Amino acid sequence: MSKITLQLLKKIFPGTPNSKLERFVAPLNEILPRYGITTKNRFAAFIGNVGVESDRLKALEEYASGAAYEGRAGLGNIRKGDGVRYKGRDIMQTTGRYNYWKVVIAYLRVLTGKDWYNKLADTNFDKYLQSQEYTNLLAEADKYNVNFLANPELLEVFPHAV
Repeated sequence: MSKITLQLLKKIFPGTPNSKLERFVAPLNEILPRYGITTKNRFAAFIGNVGVESDRLKALEEYASGAAYEGRAGLGNIRKGDGVRYKGRDIMQTTGRYNYWKVVIAYLRVLTGKDWYNKLADTNFDKYLQSQEYTNLLAEADKYNVNFLANPELLEVFPHAV
């Protein structure tokens, strides 16, 4: 697949201002090949999903308050305020404390080579959030400025937004 250009994004999302589209060109060209999004079909599937989730690359934060996600244990929103704090962000609209945690783990896997995944989080997320391993994870994420759990708005900042 050829490079992503502003002209291509304008064709896909004609109603989105150039100023919004321009900021995606370099990050998409850098990041898509890392994840095997290198064919027209894969790009079409990816950009279609992203287009829906981000309102055609206009929004990196969910328009709604996130209150509807309050108390949704399946999203890991088990503490008061989690729904609003961990509402949809980035081009894929990552939603919920649990999914933010998974993004932190993915980043740290790339940055440190260590797999921080803990099966306890799949069975008892509340207990995991009180563990030393979780505290260590947050400290490591702070070192690399990828602590999306403490700073959810970082998922709206490039290149994290992509």
